Amino acid sequence: MFCSNCGSSVAEGTAFCPVCGARVARGVAGPAQPPAAAPVAYVPVTPAFNYATWGTRAVGYIIDALLVSAGMALLYVALGTVLTGLAGLGGRYPGGGMYY
Repeated sequence: MFCSNCGSSVAEGTAFCPVCGARVARGVAGPAQPPAAAPVAYVPVTPAFNYATWGTRAVGYIIDALLVSAGMALLYVALGTVLTGLAGLGGRYPGGGMYY
């Protein structure tokens, strides 16, 4: 006997399908074979947007490289200033004092 909902095999005398949980009618035999799946038609999928060409990707790469290098330069200067100040190496004269 087969489930009329999902088509899986169900033992005789079972009230519910063990796969999908649908109620199985007692005394009424299901179809001899499980229901055949309908064939799926192939439909080509076209993207909703156009992908970037190699030229626009190259320009984007150059812009990204410039932005990252500018950010790293700012980070280098900021950290260099802080670390030299903490180490006592900053200033115009060694030791931070003035020479007369």
